[in-house]
Amino acid sequence: MSRRLWRDESVVTVAERPQTFEFRTVGYVDYGNGKGMKATFLHRYDLAAEAGGGTLISYTMRLEDLVNGMWRLSRGIFRPIIWKIGIPSATKPGLKNLARLAEAKILKTQPV
Repeated sequence: MSRRLWRDESVVTVAERPQTFEFRTVGYVDYGNGKGMKATFLHRYDLAAEAGGGTLISYTMRLEDLVNGMWRLSRGIFRPIIWKIGIPSATKPGLKNLARLAEAKILKTQPV
């Protein structure tokens, strides 16, 4: 992780209820030397009903553009490690919290 402040803006690109939600995020971090990193990511959630009840949530994140990338995102042996281990472990809690929030909301609205 970094102490630098990440600023971003997201725009919804696909919202097809109840199976797909996608948005593009453009983010920027200032390195403090007149340069900064700018990155564009595409986030996508696909939902599918499971036979025994419940829902399978698939999340994908794709890097679309990277300018002045931090060394660990753009160089050498660190890049595949960050993308296969670091980023998934950082995004997994958010996905789990989103699913819990949706479950809680559904349970509140169901008749008893």
